Amino acid sequence: MEAVGSDATIELALKAVRQAGRASVIAVSHNKAFPFHMGLAQTKELEFAVGLCSIHYELPPLIAFAQAGRIQPEVVVSHRFPLSQGPAAYELFADRSDGVRKILLDPTG
Repeated sequence: MEAVGSDATIELALKAVRQAGRASVIAVSHNKAFPFHMGLAQTKELEFAVGLCSIHYELPPLIAFAQAGRIQPEVVVSHRFPLSQGPAAYELFADRSDGVRKILLDPTG
């Protein structure tokens, strides 16, 4: 499953999936002409699926899992900023620097 949306990570998912496996892209890609490697897909007999997460369907059970301690979504958060520093947070995220993964913006700051 690819959840970043960059060409490099989609390509990595295609290369990493097992023989006769399925590569699923759930992230938003802004590339209108992704260079799909048809030969690789055919040789590995891959399924390639693209879609978006249905937040209205997926969010309630995810919240329940988090409240029950079955998942820990905070492990993907690498940075926290007050909302007043939103532009700096977006710049950091766009640069993919300082080990950034996910950023939380605190609206009280």
